[in-house]
Amino acid sequence: MSSKKYNLWFVTFATLTANIGFLFFDYNMSVFNSVRPYLADYVFPDASSGVLSFIPSASTITAAIASIFAGSLCAKFGRRKVMMLSDINAIIGVILTLVASLPVVIIGRLLIGFTLGISTVVIPIYFTEIPPIEYVGAAGIGLSVLASIGVLAAFCLGLTVPDEMAPGETSQTWRILQAISILIALVRIANFLFFFRYEPPQYLVANNRMEEAEKALAEVYREGVKERMEELIKERDFINSQGKVKFIELFTRKYRRALAVCVVMLSLQQISGLNIVMVFAKTIFADGIDENSKTPHYYSIALAAVFHASSYSLFYFLKRFSRRTLMVYGTLALGIIELLFGIISKAASPSSFGSKIFMILWPIPFVLSTGTLPNIMVSETLPEIGCSVCLLANWIWGFLTVQFFPNLTDAMGINGTFILIGGICAVSSVYFYFEAVETKGRSKTEILQQYSGTWKKNKVANEIIAHGESKNEKNASDLETLKGTPDKSSMIQPESA
Repeated sequence: MSSKKYNLWFVTFATLTANIGFLFFDYNMSVFNSVRPYLADYVFPDASSGVLSFIPSASTITAAIASIFAGSLCAKFGRRKVMMLSDINAIIGVILTLVASLPVVIIGRLLIGFTLGISTVVIPIYFTEIPPIEYVGAAGIGLSVLASIGVLAAFCLGLTVPDEMAPGETSQTWRILQAISILIALVRIANFLFFFRYEPPQYLVANNRMEEAEKALAEVYREGVKERMEELIKERDFINSQGKVKFIELFTRKYRRALAVCVVMLSLQQISGLNIVMVFAKTIFADGIDENSKTPHYYSIALAAVFHASSYSLFYFLKRFSRRTLMVYGTLALGIIELLFGIISKAASPSSFGSKIFMILWPIPFVLSTGTLPNIMVSETLPEIGCSVCLLANWIWGFLTVQFFPNLTDAMGINGTFILIGGICAVSSVYFYFEAVETKGRSKTEILQQYSGTWKKNKVANEIIAHGESKNEKNASDLETLKGTPDKSSMIQPESA
């Protein structure tokens, strides 16, 4: 199909609106990097470093819990409505973090965590359902672009937080910086209320809301709406004939290899440094530098700028290379960057720019591998229950890395910690080389059958499900043929929306 048959402007802004959730997440986590020293010195001076680390990591606990139920919430209430409700919850949570009371702040962070956990499940589902299949990767780029804007904005605004205060003097900057995330949530709510008023067509068809589904399709497709409706109805009928995927089925031959790869992908997203860098960038760059110097903050801003700039390179790389290739070699490059940072920092002076430059360049391989691709590839591979399980692993590691990073650096030093992380990334790239399969432009049927080793047996049936028949061959008997395909145990069982 020609791109002229699609309303790409609508697709772009609809998916960007959903991805605002990642802008909220990355800004909210990164801003703590800037306000943490002020909170430690002037707001909660009696709090231990472990308690201060728990403030940002508290969000990951409830995010892990929310990720378990997010798939079911999306199926019951719809993607758009769940995102709006989660934003309202986030606003309440942010308001609580503005109170100068440690228990209240932690409660606020716990509430914010529910929004983060829901967003990481529902957003990838939304941006894989709204655009035509060949534009799913491009829609996922918005995730990285908006996330990087959140990090860059938080680090730049962090320069306004005072490092030292005269006795009796106070500053409200720490509150203002955190309150900005309320505006981010309000923007997404407004966009969904006034501009993107329909759920994805797949969800509407699955729930027999045909009139709305046709209107939703008309916003994406300039022509061929009726044909696309017929395809969605067939897909819905096939899904219903197979039944809803249950948790225990994820461990059958059909899903277990795919589940293992996806769990490793999303776990590595955190292990490779996502939350560590957002929360502790200033601490990492301050190693060996005078604690009153602004240099670590400037290094942090440089890192965030590279993060943002490298996000745009995804437009080229996702079009030019396969997802699997980027995941394998990007993860290897990320491991090498982290190893070099740790080794040179250990061998030379930790304050030398020669070691810091590798940390500033860290976002380039991160964006092209573990920073973006797991969210896209997992949503392209697994049903909603599978996505929830993988994101549970992601948030567990998110908690562990943020909460225990200070302990690791106390025991191994910052350089030793990154040598360990770099080694894990390098080993993971070898694992992805042998285990991961390509997902670009392919249906879940194709992907899962390749993971389970049954793709060749069911190639013809799979192509009917994934791509539909040609215009002249569409008829009701095809569905019956599909249902009667031999070796049914090797067919995927997608979860109903």
